[in-house]
Amino acid sequence: IAQSEGYDYIAVAHHKDDQAESILAHLIRGTGLNGLTGMAVVSNDYSIPVVRPLLDVTKEELLLYLKEKDISYCIDRTNEDVRYQRNRIRHRIIPELETINPNVVNAIVRLGNSVCEDISLISNLTDMAFDELVTISDEGAFISRRGLRKEPLAIQRRLWQRLVSILDPEIKLTTAHQEQLLDIVNTGEEKTFNIKSIKVSAQCDTIKVYCKH
Repeated sequence: IAQSEGYDYIAVAHHKDDQAESILAHLIRGTGLNGLTGMAVVSNDYSIPVVRPLLDVTKEELLLYLKEKDISYCIDRTNEDVRYQRNRIRHRIIPELETINPNVVNAIVRLGNSVCEDISLISNLTDMAFDELVTISDEGAFISRRGLRKEPLAIQRRLWQRLVSILDPEIKLTTAHQEQLLDIVNTGEEKTFNIKSIKVSAQCDTIKVYCKH
């Protein structure tokens, strides 16, 4: 619809309570730091940006505003159906957590904001390590084992994901893939293995990463 109507962006009504639910859902499924950040105010995952201008506003504040302004609104009929994970979190888990901490929604969202700041720092450090350690040519990417060993694991994991994404944007490294890569970095043995369309080959100090043809 946005494309056919020529809209510049899509604004959605996700609010602070939704943000807390999203972070909890990611935590329950198992997530790294990125999952703890929740939803972004601006998402550029599609050709038309999605913006969430209400992420700092609670559901209670929104309902009060609508009542004061006499504005009608719609409710998704599935919102009460606890067969859906998000609804179970909304109607059962968060109310239980609020008996321990009445401000748990704010606490969870603060955690997400704090993680965003940490990720920004780690991302900058990863950029520096990538520029220093990775050489990219027509034959593929080349990395020094010794150089990688000097980097913290948090940087190594992000560097590998960034490199793989450059070669094949569709690939998301699993925990098993990261463990294989860590093993290659920490040993001096000749090793070769595949991650879908990508081949990783290590000889002496050099690790070569390239797309299979």
